[in-house]
Amino acid sequence: MKFIHSSVDELIETNPYKLVERIGRMCYKSEDKISDTSYIKFVNMLIEHKHFAMLEHGWITFKIDINGTQDIELVDAIGTLGYIPYIVLDSLDRYTYIFTISLSHLYNPRYNGSKLLDILKNMAEIEYFNREFKFIDDWQPLISIIDPLDLPMDLQERHIHRSIHFVCDRGVSHELVRHRCAAAQESTRYCNYTKDKFSNELTFIYPSTWKDWNESIQSKYCQNLNIIEMLYNDMIIKHSMTPEQARCILPNSLKTEVVLTMSEEQWCHFIAIRYKGTTGKPHPDMIPVAKEVYNIIMA
Repeated sequence: MKFIHSSVDELIETNPYKLVERIGRMCYKSEDKISDTSYIKFVNMLIEHKHFAMLEHGWITFKIDINGTQDIELVDAIGTLGYIPYIVLDSLDRYTYIFTISLSHLYNPRYNGSKLLDILKNMAEIEYFNREFKFIDDWQPLISIIDPLDLPMDLQERHIHRSIHFVCDRGVSHELVRHRCAAAQESTRYCNYTKDKFSNELTFIYPSTWKDWNESIQSKYCQNLNIIEMLYNDMIIKHSMTPEQARCILPNSLKTEVVLTMSEEQWCHFIAIRYKGTTGKPHPDMIPVAKEVYNIIMA
């Protein structure tokens, strides 16, 4: 077994489809399979298996300029987007609309039948998914993909989505995944920690108060974790049990990886409750993690 400290970093990827693959492979620790084009097969697999939650990590911002058109159907279609959960819709003026939408909205069949969403999906695939251009109708020239950083400052907080990668213990992760956002986590059902890719051992996170523990408690704590590792290995190697069966003995101190994707507005709320403690004192192990988020978002 080994111990590491918690850490936090931001995942930077301009292609939302590639970002989805990167986060999805983190769950199963198959990042070594990523190539320049592997995201196409990976995302198609997600769509085929209706794994739309993972697609919630990829976001695209569109602009529609309806100046000069009298198409009431288009105006109504734009208004309808505002009623779809989690789509962010704003107007720059009476003719220009800005909306940020996840890949999940574009591929989830519950939203089938929307002509506007079909056009947006077509444009997203042309821009990011290596698809050939397919002109749909006269709405498409009115729509463009934009960088939310080019929006006015008062709108950026709502439209910019950022993916933060946490390496923490399972206890902290239970609090992270409570946030209403796209969440992905390393899977103890499918990750087999007896394999070479995990160095044939379990990894644990140092508690934030570790230095305050006396040597006797530290020793007993390590002994307990060593017993857990031996039993985990025995269940899988000697008794041919699956990781999803053996995971029942894994403790809160087990290292895990989590990615949360949400808007800057939502990250500010996260910082308020998890770092600043506006709703009560945060858990000691959460504070250093949330402080790193603060440093990233507020930089």
